[in-house]
Amino acid sequence: MTRTKYEITLASLLGFLLAVIAVVLAVACRGRGQSASEATTAHAGAVGVHRGPYVPPQAPSALGDSAKMAWTAEHYWDSFDFADTVQLADMERMGPAVVGYLQLLASVPAQSAAGSISGMLDKAMEGNYAAFERFTEWYEETLYDPNSPLRNEELYIPVLEYTVSSPRVDSLMKLRPRSQLDMALRNRPGDVAADFAYTTPDGRAHRLSGLKARFTLLYFYNPDCPACREIKDYICSSQHFGDWMEKGLRVLAVYPDEDLALWRERLSQMPEGWIVGCDKGHKLMDERLYDLKAIPTLYLLDGDKRVILKDVTAGEVEGWLAGEAGR
Repeated sequence: MTRTKYEITLASLLGFLLAVIAVVLAVACRGRGQSASEATTAHAGAVGVHRGPYVPPQAPSALGDSAKMAWTAEHYWDSFDFADTVQLADMERMGPAVVGYLQLLASVPAQSAAGSISGMLDKAMEGNYAAFERFTEWYEETLYDPNSPLRNEELYIPVLEYTVSSPRVDSLMKLRPRSQLDMALRNRPGDVAADFAYTTPDGRAHRLSGLKARFTLLYFYNPDCPACREIKDYICSSQHFGDWMEKGLRVLAVYPDEDLALWRERLSQMPEGWIVGCDKGHKLMDERLYDLKAIPTLYLLDGDKRVILKDVTAGEVEGWLAGEAGR
């Protein structure tokens, strides 16, 4: 369950994406309507075929900047041939195309991004069901996988909503997306965070809703997790976190697993001033109150326990706090 979250440059992001696309498209190359031998032949025929990067249509010059971005998001895939399996397997063509698309979607209003994704999946479904499968699997790898630097659950939600509502997707193939959608829709930014009980080392039971704080940083951790120790050290060494802890930020570190002996054994390693607790009844996991597909997981809550940031890096929390301090 352990993951390491980190900041990356655009160059390393592009390299990562190209590698992910190569793996995902190789795995997804055999569609349901295509035999293994046909898939192998199609993939082999694509090797060495490079037509240059896909270029989306250009927005009308009369539009303003924001309108141009919205127009491009809507029409990004208009000239792309989803039925062309050779084109889909061309890494030099697909890599930059998808990088540019996801960067664009992150910069337009959520409604525009969702509409663009839905329209793009319509085109993929009409062009070639195998193309639809490739893109949805790729989106899972890039937008939902906890180790992806492009992870963006808000962009993945429209993919899941399209998949579970499509009459062309087999009911069995909807089970995993439906489960993912259920978790993705929980504790979104702006929602009141799901309340839960935690037990502190003195044996007392408390609830998240009862914690009084200007901001609360929820830190779900495991004492044996190297990435958890890295984030703990990062927070402790951060001037922004230190300043905010003097101004009403509280850190609630919760152990959600079952080895309470291990949790108690490592309590001395937790920073002074943090609230440390365990989920004695194991309800966080059993009732799926939070999406803890990887540890550590961080949420930032406001004074009313509304989610400000969901499942983000310590650096993202630090950046938000720095911005808040500058207001």
